[in-house]
Amino acid sequence: EIRIEMCKWGAQFLAAGAAGDATVAAEIAGYLEDRLIDFEEKVRIAAVTAVCDVAESTPRAVDPELLMAVGERMLDKKANVRQLTLKRLGSAYRAYVSRFADVETPTEESQRFDWLPSALLRGCAHPDIRHHAVEPILADLFPARVSAERRSLFWLQALCKMDERASKAFTFMLRAKQAVQQDMRRYLELRQAHRAATQNAAGGDGGVSDEDFARSFAALARHFPEPAKAAGFAEKLHEVKDGNVFRGIATLLKPETSAAETSSVSQDILKRVGGKHAAHDWTRLLLVKISQQPFGNEHARKVLEVVVGASKEKSVGSLTSALEHLVQLAHSAPQAFVGTAKELAVLVAHRDAAVVTAACRIAASAATCLDGPGAHKAKACERLKVLCVEGTAAQAKHAARTLAKLAATGGTAKDHLADVFERIVEDASRDDLLDSNLPAALATIQVVGQEAAELYFERLRDIESYIVDDLLTRPLTNGSRASSVSATAQMQARGLKVLAKACCARSAGDAEAAAYVRRALDVMSRVVGDSGAGADRAHLRVAAAKATLVIARTHHPLVSPQLFVDVSLVAEEAPEEMIGKLQRGVVAHGLHHAYAAPVALVAGRAKGEVRHAAKEALAAIVPCVRRRAAAVKVAASKRANQDAAALSRTLLTHSPEYFLTYLAFLVSHHPDLPDRATGDENQGTAYRWCQQVMSAAVTALVTGTSGESVPAAFKILRKLKFVVDATDETARHGLYVLSDIALLAFHKEATKRGWDTGPFPGQVAFPRAFFTLQQKAATNNATEEGGNVRVGDYSHLPVGFEIKAARHASDQPRAKTWAAKPKKHAAARDAKPVAEPSRTMPSRAARKAAIVDGEDGDYEEEEEEEELAIAGNEMVTPGVAKLVSYGIRTEVPMLELPAPPDWDAGASDDEAAAKDGAEAEEDDESDSDLEIAVTTTKKKKPLGARNTAPAPASPGGKHSAGKRRKEARTKENASDPYDDAVLDEPAAKAART
Repeated sequence: EIRIEMCKWGAQFLAAGAAGDATVAAEIAGYLEDRLIDFEEKVRIAAVTAVCDVAESTPRAVDPELLMAVGERMLDKKANVRQLTLKRLGSAYRAYVSRFADVETPTEESQRFDWLPSALLRGCAHPDIRHHAVEPILADLFPARVSAERRSLFWLQALCKMDERASKAFTFMLRAKQAVQQDMRRYLELRQAHRAATQNAAGGDGGVSDEDFARSFAALARHFPEPAKAAGFAEKLHEVKDGNVFRGIATLLKPETSAAETSSVSQDILKRVGGKHAAHDWTRLLLVKISQQPFGNEHARKVLEVVVGASKEKSVGSLTSALEHLVQLAHSAPQAFVGTAKELAVLVAHRDAAVVTAACRIAASAATCLDGPGAHKAKACERLKVLCVEGTAAQAKHAARTLAKLAATGGTAKDHLADVFERIVEDASRDDLLDSNLPAALATIQVVGQEAAELYFERLRDIESYIVDDLLTRPLTNGSRASSVSATAQMQARGLKVLAKACCARSAGDAEAAAYVRRALDVMSRVVGDSGAGADRAHLRVAAAKATLVIARTHHPLVSPQLFVDVSLVAEEAPEEMIGKLQRGVVAHGLHHAYAAPVALVAGRAKGEVRHAAKEALAAIVPCVRRRAAAVKVAASKRANQDAAALSRTLLTHSPEYFLTYLAFLVSHHPDLPDRATGDENQGTAYRWCQQVMSAAVTALVTGTSGESVPAAFKILRKLKFVVDATDETARHGLYVLSDIALLAFHKEATKRGWDTGPFPGQVAFPRAFFTLQQKAATNNATEEGGNVRVGDYSHLPVGFEIKAARHASDQPRAKTWAAKPKKHAAARDAKPVAEPSRTMPSRAARKAAIVDGEDGDYEEEEEEEELAIAGNEMVTPGVAKLVSYGIRTEVPMLELPAPPDWDAGASDDEAAAKDGAEAEEDDESDSDLEIAVTTTKKKKPLGARNTAPAPASPGGKHSAGKRRKEARTKENASDPYDDAVLDEPAAKAART
């Protein structure tokens, strides 16, 4: 209570200037800064209130550092402190705007307050704040008397202080506003249709049912903190009889509605709804969400006017923030640029290339701003046509995209894109295309292939002839020893990208498109398979691999196994270029999860930061594929009259565990894979890198699960013994070894965590291009040489092979948290004579692996009964006729071979139990990624654990006073579930308590 009261008195003394004594004022400011990190929540609230009161009334008495210390309370561990800080900072900024509504802002005041909007936007990342609380504060930042021009200038000043996190939050908030506006427009259309149909149908429902309105209410409710309550409030608002309420809502949705109109219309709507109405408060938030302010058409026009006025000066460096803001606004809220053709026509003709590029990006995102007749539109289109040929690659791409969007709307702009495209193709066919114009021409052709496929395929022969027969055959100017990429190689890489982008414009069902895709993949295969040295060749290999991934988004079944392997090896050759591309392809663009295999390859073989990045990418891919598989299962369950067996096979191919088949195929074709004789030596030491790769995949698949997918993984890996490599039959042994390594890794994890490894009732199908089905499971040398089948003969692991773990040199050392416990009966076990492992007497680990490999009857001889084509991807299925039998032939008894009775001969019961306990303890001592082990006595961490230092003890005692900054963060800084862009960074330390 005393500290709270002193905060109040300190604010009064500080506002009074501490009687003119600067030393006393500094001492009071230091005291208030210390109270901002007090261990009592009420004291921190009092300190925030005191500082913000002074900032509103006497801003010069508050140092910028003290106000920023208040901003840090946005990360406080208590929600009350965070929410209060958000509101008080908004009030402080509003007071600042009011003081300088009509005059120029002093530099000192600008430095003190211009960072506040960025801090408010970052509040979108807090789970208890999010954009629902930020939007009302941003809408109320400016008093009504502040002009639109001054508002825009204040925002431009604030944008200069905006960091990356605030920029992401700003983009997210704009997209959320656009989404709720679209749902509200759909509701108004539904309401209007219902009213019109009701009047015409003399009291009927007019074809609009209550379920339609219920779905509309649910769509609106998902944009609010509590969707269930929000749906009820939407229904109550729907029952309002005053039609002016909904006419006012329609007015707020118009892009041209000004800030003054928004304020008056909102007040009228709330007055008509009534303060006692149950949905009054919810309606207030709804009006804030659907209004165009503060970033509507009025704001966009004023900022454009500022930019156009400043662009007439010779220096355009000050325009960078404004142009970036306009580009971001156009991308997230394109409707705000309606009627801005005049300003954009000036900017696209600017003498500075950066300004022209930004103007082209704005026009491409908000092409409707140029829609409609007018001299300014015609002038802008003519300039865009010139940029498609003579501009930079970025300018040409965005200019062509603008023309393509205008052509899609019809009208006079329909012929602009066709004219410029015909000109480029004609010049290319006559070899009149200048090398200086080649980047822009290729960018334009690429956009036409994506946005106007019909136009592209009309001149397909000429385009292919130019790129394949002319551009790609040009000699590379840099030699094999050059370290830089030549301009010719860069243009050839652009040509490959043009071919790839056009492949995604049409479906594979189109015969012409399918033939074109095959020809394009042949070109990629030749380039990727070129093993020439030099930077040019490496650059082209990476470009062709990226282009193949683009084609595989829609045409994965057409990618040959050899091209798949070559692309994966390029990913290992240039992981910095390829890992991010593979992750984005699978997560964001629907790329088949087979391409998680090269990511696992890099995660197992690379080192340092590259290895860490590959693991993170794999950890992001697996949950995404799992969610996608769940969505496929839900959609499939709604279809009637389905074949259960076919559905089972289809669903399993969508699971993330299925990429293990492609990973095994990839590693079996890796040039570093040892041959059979080398691999069997020294207990399989040559296969250690293969184990690292498979273990990286296993770790990613089991992390974050409860083992529910382990039986499916066992089924997939065991069924690999029923196939042979369709491209190279000599690679079959490596395929089986890799399958057994993955089985052993899965079994070790399942045993350690107590997961079920029982039979899986589903069926497995394999891609026909990669695998060929055989009649029975493959066995090892013992049966191939005519011997009797024994325990372990279905395992292809080398004798004595075990899963081991090791740290890479770049890994952080693990802290030894407790002393290693002495193992029981160590002396007795060490004194016991042990024979060398052999086929007749394998090691315990080999026997355990063999038992894992042969259980559940998966290796009984089975007949191939059917083949299957799933979703355009040709698959083969091992003979599995009925779900209840799991494909096991009932007329052939299951092979049950107990372990020989003399394997533990001579050992007492206590010694055998001790040996089993030691093995169980060794199983528990596995690293997070199941890597090869080094000799150590430190206890290893369980799978999925991270190498972190022990948490320091909480500081005790009283902290010292004085003016100093305190780094205090919250543990509750979790990511916003509405935020697809992951707005927040990892949470920092909590406030000291």
